[in-house]
Amino acid sequence: MRGLTPHSHIEPEAPDRDPDRAPAQLPEPGERAPGFELVDEELADANLANVDARGASLRRVVLRRCRLTGLLLTEGRLRDVVIAESRVDLASFAACTLEQVVFEDCRIDGSSFQEARLRHVRFSDCTLTEADLTGARFEHSELRGCTLDGVRGAASLRGAAMPWSDVVNSAGTLADALGIRILEVDA
Repeated sequence: MRGLTPHSHIEPEAPDRDPDRAPAQLPEPGERAPGFELVDEELADANLANVDARGASLRRVVLRRCRLTGLLLTEGRLRDVVIAESRVDLASFAACTLEQVVFEDCRIDGSSFQEARLRHVRFSDCTLTEADLTGARFEHSELRGCTLDGVRGAASLRGAAMPWSDVVNSAGTLADALGIRILEVDA
């Protein structure tokens, strides 16, 4: 088994902030914003809860301590994005393309990555309890220190890399995905 290199190929490009540009106009929580576009922004403490931004495009964006509960980015595109210390629970990244994206210290419980393409994506210290990965495609991606309890479609993790200790901690979820039955130990 090959060793993991420390974050060598997952390095999102930082936003190129223009000090003369007006701050981004964000949709209000619960608002419909199809095709929403966000480029070269660093946002902290933003609330995009329940925003319907299907087909959105985020490029060179950093989101810190944001509330993204229920955010719909279905069929969107995220490139060079960092989402850190944020609530991303019950969000939808279904059929999205994610490239050079980092989720760090996020709650991603119950979110959907169905049919998403994740290329050079890292989940670090995230809770993905009951997330749906069905049909997702992972390429050159990593999960480090993540909770995967009850993940649906865990077989889609094929192609992702995880530290051995995380594989062991997720053994039940991974065994279930492979159809392995757990035998009771005779006392």
